[in-house]
Amino acid sequence: MSRLLKLLFLIVLAYGGYQWYNKSELIEQQLDWQSYKFKTQNVTAKFPVQPTVKNKSIKSSSIEFAGVRSGKTEFSVTVITGGSALRGDYYPDSLVKKGAQVLSNNNTYIDSHYTQEYELVYNGRSVIQRFIHFNDSLVTQTAFYLESEYPTESAQKFLDSISL
Repeated sequence: MSRLLKLLFLIVLAYGGYQWYNKSELIEQQLDWQSYKFKTQNVTAKFPVQPTVKNKSIKSSSIEFAGVRSGKTEFSVTVITGGSALRGDYYPDSLVKKGAQVLSNNNTYIDSHYTQEYELVYNGRSVIQRFIHFNDSLVTQTAFYLESEYPTESAQKFLDSISL
């Protein structure tokens, strides 16, 4: 009898978690997405809430970052201008060094700008990271979302929102 109660408890717990996950994704979809226009370049992206913005200068490069965590996802765009921003091919080194696995890579174009897109798995979450060659800048666009989803509607909305 106690095994049956434990099993029923686990089923109720799993169902409740599933319902909570679906509800949080629905809330993310219904948010009034905010456009953010970068000051260093004519780049715009939409975020589910107003992003945190940081600016830095390192050597001869100017870096502008905008990012947000929303529910189970993280979205960020970084614009690196000047220095050696556009030298060579790009690879998600920082994530790979932390243990991420690269599942695939694809060369494509976003708004007619050469883009390298990587799909990764990192700490139980899926990641899409893009390196976009734009004028004299490198634009990175990164979306983290649960591994079981490919990608969530909110992650896809973020990825589709970038405008150069």
